[in-house]
Amino acid sequence: MGKIEENILEIRNHFMELQNEKYTIHNGRLSDKEEYLKSLYVQMLSTVVQYENDVTEMQLLFLQRIVKGLCCELQTEDYMRKALDISMVEVKEFADAYQSEEGRYYFALNGMILSALGERNDSNYEYLAELIQMLGIHITELRYLSKVAETVLMQSSEIFDEAKKMMTEELGFLDLTDYIRNFYAGAVVDSKSEVVYSAPEKQVVHSLETEGMEFYQRKVVFVGIEVNVAGKWQFHSCEEVRFENCTINGNGGYLYLQGVGSFQMEGCKVRKFANSFAHLESVGNVLVVSSAFNECGRTENEVTTVGGGVFCYEGKGESVVFDGNYIQNVYIRNIAKGGDATGAFFGLKSRCIGMCLEKIEVKNNIFTGGECISGEDVWYRVSECLIYSRDIQKVSEKNNTVKGGITTIIGKG
Repeated sequence: MGKIEENILEIRNHFMELQNEKYTIHNGRLSDKEEYLKSLYVQMLSTVVQYENDVTEMQLLFLQRIVKGLCCELQTEDYMRKALDISMVEVKEFADAYQSEEGRYYFALNGMILSALGERNDSNYEYLAELIQMLGIHITELRYLSKVAETVLMQSSEIFDEAKKMMTEELGFLDLTDYIRNFYAGAVVDSKSEVVYSAPEKQVVHSLETEGMEFYQRKVVFVGIEVNVAGKWQFHSCEEVRFENCTINGNGGYLYLQGVGSFQMEGCKVRKFANSFAHLESVGNVLVVSSAFNECGRTENEVTTVGGGVFCYEGKGESVVFDGNYIQNVYIRNIAKGGDATGAFFGLKSRCIGMCLEKIEVKNNIFTGGECISGEDVWYRVSECLIYSRDIQKVSEKNNTVKGGITTIIGKG
């Protein structure tokens, strides 16, 4: 092999590593296991790849995605070599470790995909079936997993919608995001404890209409989704509500979060909300990073001080952090005679309602065109500001920029 061939091969191998990293199959519960149990898992999958089969490039690539997602210490080739000398002791240890927990379902799914990517030898499928039987997977669960495997292999949204109809209660928690994220738009996880919506990258995004939607699950996640918020979109007592790279449009509605542990936004675009974007009641931690807000606000008719044109807060919480956001043309308006308005971006829903936060941190944001518009004959004005910080114990503000509109970033009233 000449010098140029060696260089090009090195470049191609680097590209392959980048692709594997981009399409890694993450699995938090499996990756948290001790290294020996992860090694057993990969070795057993490697026996599926190598038994009565000439290993194909597609099988190797898919196995590399799994190994990368498990954060294993060794390389894929190392586990495949170890699998050649696997013993019944290790097989039994694998069965004991996985036959009563969710890792067995991911093993069956990965095994079926890997087998299908091979030479389709009957002996190979029979061996995989014996392993699945050893793990104690029920036939109804296996039908669902088989349909999911078909979904991944065919890259078909329609087939995954069929699979979801076959999903049992026990399998609703499985996170299939990394298997189907490059082609499926919708709820990739949908159980009593967790909901995850996602859409393919760099494609026409999935549009979600929120009319009548309420969430009570422990974890609710939206990734790459366009959301049209109509009505009161409610989240009650969730441990975590998270939006990543979403476009969220006001369509006559707003978000209402009550008793939520953590509300996070990153890389989102929020626009044209006329009743505030989010009404937060006793939300523990709020983190909004690298997001854009445009033409959002609220109009009230109250003979008191109202605030929170985009985020209005009440109740108790720990921290609110706004970091690296672009906020344009946000407002709070009170049309009542004698009514006051403050906190064009964040504030108390009403001066009559308490807010008790331990900390608010505002940094690296750009504000432009913010407005606080009060009614006529206001006898007492709270300061016109973008962030209203009454009853907040620790307030931090740094590296923010204001271009036009309200010049005061944080006011205490």
